[in-house]
Amino acid sequence: MKSIYTLLFSLLISCLQGQEEKKAKVFENPSNARPFRYNDKLCFDYKVNYKGVFGGREVAGCFYINGETGAVLSFGFDSTKQAGCSYDMNHLDFYAYIQTLKGNTYTYYNSAQREQGTHNTILKHYVRTGNTDDSGPENMFTMKKFTYKNEFREFAGNEFKGRKYVSLDGEISVFILTDSNFPEAFEGLKFLGAYGIGFLETSKGNFLVLGYEQGESRSETLSFKKVAGSDCFHPSAFRREEDTRVVEALAHAEEDGAKVEEKLAKLSDSKDPCAALKMKVLAEQKKQNEGKKEQLNYLKDTRIDYSKHSDMEKAFSKYDHFESFKLMRLQDEYKICQIEEGLARNKYKGEELSRASKRRSCLQNKVEEFKAIELEVDATKARNRNNTTRLNEELRPIFMKIPEAMKKNPCS
Repeated sequence: MKSIYTLLFSLLISCLQGQEEKKAKVFENPSNARPFRYNDKLCFDYKVNYKGVFGGREVAGCFYINGETGAVLSFGFDSTKQAGCSYDMNHLDFYAYIQTLKGNTYTYYNSAQREQGTHNTILKHYVRTGNTDDSGPENMFTMKKFTYKNEFREFAGNEFKGRKYVSLDGEISVFILTDSNFPEAFEGLKFLGAYGIGFLETSKGNFLVLGYEQGESRSETLSFKKVAGSDCFHPSAFRREEDTRVVEALAHAEEDGAKVEEKLAKLSDSKDPCAALKMKVLAEQKKQNEGKKEQLNYLKDTRIDYSKHSDMEKAFSKYDHFESFKLMRLQDEYKICQIEEGLARNKYKGEELSRASKRRSCLQNKVEEFKAIELEVDATKARNRNNTTRLNEELRPIFMKIPEAMKKNPCS
């Protein structure tokens, strides 16, 4: 008899657990919402498996919710290499996203790179902290007004029943977990979830969204489970892309600068008829490398808000990107010199002679077009030296002439 009571008690506990109310406590206590630093440990209350259609493609995956402080960790969609719910941070294709109610948006990813000075490949862990991602279906419910429709749908193998609500503009439909207290209409205020599934704070209370539809896109809950507090994300191995990439780029710039200096020293006593042009190329490379280093040092030493246009403009005004095309023109002039030297020494015979002559003519045309563009750029800069906004506006169409000139003169 005792075993029967034990069984009944176990069944009762299972039933009660299955009926456990799912809610985001942070909506009841907004003061609990806190910012998240990119290398903080983050633990979770819920794990959600979903499927859906996005961009015309059927996808599946999972994400985690921290309902205490208001944060979501998602892994993107399934791929052939990685499941859409993986903590394996040492996998090459690891990709994860964190969003918080405080507006933090972080992207974690791995990159296989060649170790400097060797042929070895090492896996590096990066996090982007630009905090600029305010799009996506998870933010489309807020400030929208929804009205009740007499339509229901089963989710997660009939574990949940959802009631349909449609936005007043008819663009979005959401399915809210059915309970005994449902309003005729509500306005979405805050959303904590991903892919259209999660907790929704509204003007009439807090609800659980089981799925959504918008045009050809849709999602639905496959499971929504409470998880142990030990399910945590440990991102301490990830380094800010804005810091590490700049440091690595600086190291490469220093290495490139040393190589240019070495080549310049070797050419100083050269008797090659084209040596002077080659030295011009190297001198320009040296100048541009110094400009890149100045920009990289600015990025390293200055805190840049990548969501602000003014900060971006300051950061990237340290290096003139038109200079790279000046270098291209000098390199083409050096190639012309080499071809003309070969022609003078009767290096080319038969078809090679014809090809060399055609290539020289093509390069000459390309160089002349580049020179004309450079003159136009210089005049534009002089005319707008005190007006950066107008300068950028007038440089934009000139910039587009460069790929046109390259396409017209491939000179292969």
